[in-house]
Amino acid sequence: MSDSSSSDSNRRDFFRINNTAYVRWFKAGRPETQPSGHADMSQLNQMMQALYHHERDLSRILSSVSERDHPMTGALRILNRKLELMARMLVLSETRQLHEKPKDVSLSEGGIAFVCEQSLKKNESVSLDILLLPELLPLCLHGQVLDTEPCPGGYWTRFRFHNLSTEQQDLLARHILKAQQLARRHSEDDGNTPL
Repeated sequence: MSDSSSSDSNRRDFFRINNTAYVRWFKAGRPETQPSGHADMSQLNQMMQALYHHERDLSRILSSVSERDHPMTGALRILNRKLELMARMLVLSETRQLHEKPKDVSLSEGGIAFVCEQSLKKNESVSLDILLLPELLPLCLHGQVLDTEPCPGGYWTRFRFHNLSTEQQDLLARHILKAQQLARRHSEDDGNTPL
């Protein structure tokens, strides 16, 4: 018997996208489980978080300056884009030095899934360092393993995020919305306008 309650229980609470990200994880509270280079990746993530906050603050200031001095605003925006490009180049250089490769991930506001090299136990707590592409959005999150199954290259592992701050939730929601809009634009450009 298939009733609507069983289909409702299978319905997701969040939109899910396929994305690419630099991801590092380790078992929460167990530093010996940290992969090599994890401290470097965490520092990189912290640097990107600081840059993100400066970018947000600068955007607020530029919007107030633009009302009074259009040429100055234009010059500051160009300088900001130049600095952002340099920061991206630095991050990409660092990830290459750490021998990091971006992973294909399935992402929602509620969690993330990707291939792990080792099997994790259900309900195991982990810390996740994530740089979401293409904007290199940094997130340091806590999660819990929902399930894992063997797949080519390791184990497809799904994690549920825990204790997200409002800011982290907003960042994820904006990133997912941008990715959906970009996918829609690409679909329209290819002549495959969804009905």
